Amino acid sequence: MDHSSSEESDVSDSDIGVHEEKTYNQLRAGKVKVKHGNNTFRCPFCPGKKKQDYSSKDLLQHASGVGAASKHKAKVKATHLALARYLKVDLAGSLESSPQLATVEHQPPGSEEKYVWPWMGILVNLPTELKGKGFVGESEERLRAQFSRFKPLQVTILWNSTDNADYAIVKFAENWNGMKDALAFEKHFNVERYGKTDWNKRNCRRDDLYGWVARSDDYNSLEPMGKYLRKNGELKGVCDLEHEGQRKMGRHVGYYARQIEEKNKYLEELKLMNNQNGLKLERMMEEKDQLFEEHNRNIIELQQHACKDSKRIIDENLKLYEELQAKKHEIDRRCKELNYLATNTNIYRGKLVAEKEKNAKENELLNLANLKQKEADEELLRLVEKHKQEKEEALRKQVELELELDSRQKLELEKEQLRGKIEGLEKMAGVRSIIGVKRMGELDQKTFYNACKNKMPNDKLKLALVCSKWEDEITKPEWHPFKVIETAGQTKEIIKEDDGKLQALRAQYGDEACNVVVKALVEMNEYNPSGRYPVPELWNFKQNRSAPMPEAASYLLKQWKTHKKRNT
Repeated sequence: MDHSSSEESDVSDSDIGVHEEKTYNQLRAGKVKVKHGNNTFRCPFCPGKKKQDYSSKDLLQHASGVGAASKHKAKVKATHLALARYLKVDLAGSLESSPQLATVEHQPPGSEEKYVWPWMGILVNLPTELKGKGFVGESEERLRAQFSRFKPLQVTILWNSTDNADYAIVKFAENWNGMKDALAFEKHFNVERYGKTDWNKRNCRRDDLYGWVARSDDYNSLEPMGKYLRKNGELKGVCDLEHEGQRKMGRHVGYYARQIEEKNKYLEELKLMNNQNGLKLERMMEEKDQLFEEHNRNIIELQQHACKDSKRIIDENLKLYEELQAKKHEIDRRCKELNYLATNTNIYRGKLVAEKEKNAKENELLNLANLKQKEADEELLRLVEKHKQEKEEALRKQVELELELDSRQKLELEKEQLRGKIEGLEKMAGVRSIIGVKRMGELDQKTFYNACKNKMPNDKLKLALVCSKWEDEITKPEWHPFKVIETAGQTKEIIKEDDGKLQALRAQYGDEACNVVVKALVEMNEYNPSGRYPVPELWNFKQNRSAPMPEAASYLLKQWKTHKKRNT
């Protein structure tokens, strides 16, 4: 589209940005006039062009197209780029559509009109510099860049029998946006009168590109263009495409509806299980509280009885001790009186001797009674100590019974909780859960498959057979590639690096595949050496270690509480 016969050449390609900025400032200052009337615009840089009046949208297309064309001189491109910028930025309020280039609202044509699907545009009258067969890729990329505002996916140049380029096919996206882009592409040429109708006229100009959207007449053409369209596309009406899209959408909607229904059903089952386990947990906690209260009452009663018995025994001992002390004082007094009488008279010496003997006997009896009392006190102390030990033993047994009861209750609680959720942990192990079930001694098929895939990438059947073979090898009891070593006074088993099977596996499929098998063997030897089959193990995936039952139960209870809190 040669828009000016007097293009100047005093601007180089490197100065396009500077000249564009200068022209843009002139347009903003009103030194160059663009608007002629309320809804009429003219290009001030194409005074000799046959068409003068444009709508705002068509003038934007004209300015953008000339500014992007590589055949025009630097100054022409710079002035038209400045004009396009002025229309987008400063006259945006008066434009008929958004600042994007030709966007066409989809209005399906009549059902009798057929288009080539996928949407394709046709370019004819290619410039001479694009017809060199040695620069096919470069020429196609130049055309694709020239019409980049219409978002073409691919441009293909067609050649005739004389190695000349007759046509170029422009392929657009296979959706409604692709159709909008294709129709905008066609409108761009129609506005400038370089469409299919203009091409078919005998007096058409032969110095620039012509273009249109491929339809049924182009598809049925006997020229190379028609052959290419029949090979790479098919004729479809817009209604046909709409119905096909609706059918696909219906299938997708049905599939996702079934998926949602299944997920909801599974969620309801989990909710029911959680509610049942919650009721059991509450009932067991109530029973535990009742047992604690009863135990505390029994302990208090035992302590009260023990205090009463100890106080009674101590009171009785104190009373007996006081009586003995009183009798001892009385005997001492009488002894003193007798001694006094014996020193003053001999008359009563006989009586005194007899009285002394009597007092001595009574004193002996009192000493014996005192000894008996001392023995009774010691026996009382032994009884008190024995009672104290029996009380402590009873308390210790009570505490042990309480701990045993608590342990049994916790174990029963864990069993009740885990009975319905171990399967849940096995499913949760694949969705980034912290604690789940890991099958110890099982071959990591994905890692082993990827490791072997590097050796035979195109033989999936053989890869599957290799995985199955090594799964069987791991479970064979006769294959035990371990040796016993002593470390720090302890013996342990390690893998034999010189085992024949492992060496053959390493040589054929590499270190990574061999390491996967070794890992499964070590786990099997640790968790189930006699059975030689994978066993489930509670596992902490975050810390990569075995998880004890209380930790798993605590994790499940925490998950249940979180889920219950969300539901409430």
